[in-house]
Amino acid sequence: MKRYALVAFGPGRGEIGELFRSLNENGCTVDSCLLTSTGNGFSAAILVLGGKNSVSKTIKDLKNRLVIKASPVEKDGPALPGNLQITMYGPNRPETIALLSLIISSEKGEVTEIESKSIGDMSVVAMQAWYPGKTAIIRASLKELSKKLGLKSSIERIRTEDLL
Repeated sequence: MKRYALVAFGPGRGEIGELFRSLNENGCTVDSCLLTSTGNGFSAAILVLGGKNSVSKTIKDLKNRLVIKASPVEKDGPALPGNLQITMYGPNRPETIALLSLIISSEKGEVTEIESKSIGDMSVVAMQAWYPGKTAIIRASLKELSKKLGLKSSIERIRTEDLL
């Protein structure tokens, strides 16, 4: 099976179920999925395992009902598991994710997952990252960023045994 990055958005009423029904009926497996409601609709980014014809059939089935596109993704090695969980919350600051991501990458780490939510003038960002060193450097940078942006933050190490 090949791996495809599939992006879809459209009206939510029944279409989410139809998307996953079509993937299933066409022999595709969902490897990873991020889906969010947009109020009257949804948007989704899905890593799909399947054959080219299976993914193409799903797109054909739904192209008149959703905006949907898929592209093959070559797996270049195993994904790094996140070993840090970082959370920031408070007043909505558009630069939060960019600055937090830069802290991780500047210390030779890698962001492995981001989830964010804004409601009015408040927001929360939850980030998992892989970081090879001691967390003291990241912790100090996070504390400085939190103070600068007026946000609350936390950082916890994720242990493999906690996930099993």
